[in-house]
Amino acid sequence: MRFAHLGDTHLGRAYPTTQRVSSFNQAFELVIDRILREELDFVIHTGDFFDKYNPWPSVVKFATEQLFRLQEKKIPVFIIRGNHDGAFDIQGLRRGSSIELTNHPLAENVYFIDPLFDKASCVDTIGYRDFHDVRIHGLGYYSTETPKHLENYVTPNLSDEAVNILLLHTFVKGYTLNPAGEPYINLQDLDTSLLQYVAVGHDHRMLSPITLKNGTVIACSGSTELWDFRESRHKGFYLVEIDNAVKVKPAMIETSQMMTTIEIDSPSPKPPEWYVEKAKIELKKLVNATDKDLIVRVNMRGPLSRGSLIDIPMEELDLFALEYKKKGRLLYFEIIPPQLLIESNHMAMLLEHFDVEQFLDTILLDKGLVKDVYSVYQKANELLADDSNLTRNKNLKKEAFDVLLDEIVKRWGS
Repeated sequence: MRFAHLGDTHLGRAYPTTQRVSSFNQAFELVIDRILREELDFVIHTGDFFDKYNPWPSVVKFATEQLFRLQEKKIPVFIIRGNHDGAFDIQGLRRGSSIELTNHPLAENVYFIDPLFDKASCVDTIGYRDFHDVRIHGLGYYSTETPKHLENYVTPNLSDEAVNILLLHTFVKGYTLNPAGEPYINLQDLDTSLLQYVAVGHDHRMLSPITLKNGTVIACSGSTELWDFRESRHKGFYLVEIDNAVKVKPAMIETSQMMTTIEIDSPSPKPPEWYVEKAKIELKKLVNATDKDLIVRVNMRGPLSRGSLIDIPMEELDLFALEYKKKGRLLYFEIIPPQLLIESNHMAMLLEHFDVEQFLDTILLDKGLVKDVYSVYQKANELLADDSNLTRNKNLKKEAFDVLLDEIVKRWGS
């Protein structure tokens, strides 16, 4: 058998500009084009079909039209729910899922698999669907409940008379990203001889397949389009063949837009103007290097040899980018807050000539208030100057902070 494994298509994604919607649509259409050329038996989708619970009607129309192209060739699609598709608890079940919007008379080939939705819909095959000699198990996004549902709905239904394929939308510790605080399942939970293939969604990176001890192949196809600035530009899906062994081959696609970050990073101190000039040069290079519409972010890091952040001529860079916007090359442009540091000796010179009391007198216009605020400022400086009052991160220890708090309460009360 041969099938396509894709996921995280995020149809309807409009960040950071609504023109992104067309790029996600085009990527999905390219995937469908390739699937039709390959003459596959079926398609599996590992969730986040749409980018939000209530996608635009035009996006739903586009999605159903693409699914109908598969219907015409009698290619079924088995799909699970991602966290962007809505509903992963009993309360959410009442609201439904965006996947249900694909229930269209012209797309009878779409099979939505979800244990809780199956139970609510009185489906006989709860959490799985049989297709010829293949059993496709689906477990969408269930946050911290995923391990429990895996045990309750997947393990008991694994068949020793069929090829078992599992669709997951979660992080897998030991294989995918494992961000702090994010729910996950462990890799060893998937290691069973009854599972031939585990298709993972949620991580947007295309990860090389791995084979577990008992022979289970696990693969994450990643997203079909850049979801945000931090992702790799390598996008596509997997073509999978299962015979005596499992063979997984990437199918890459070209997208119509490029989403990228220009990094301006200097190890040595530079004047404020240098960072802007460097950004202009890099932006011009980028525009000349591709015909794609660009979505660009600029990030500046490094030390300043003089001046401060307010001396960076950001307006000059914005005006430079505006010319490319007018020509239709830049769809979106932003500068994130620069992470530029003033050299310590230069900072000391600035502070040496900065009269804090005079500054307070200028902005507060109340002699009594100026006196109180300046006294608190002096007390804070006094405490910070003593290393015994500081934590490893140079913050005030609780005892020292309480002294400063007493100074504030003495003047203004609790």
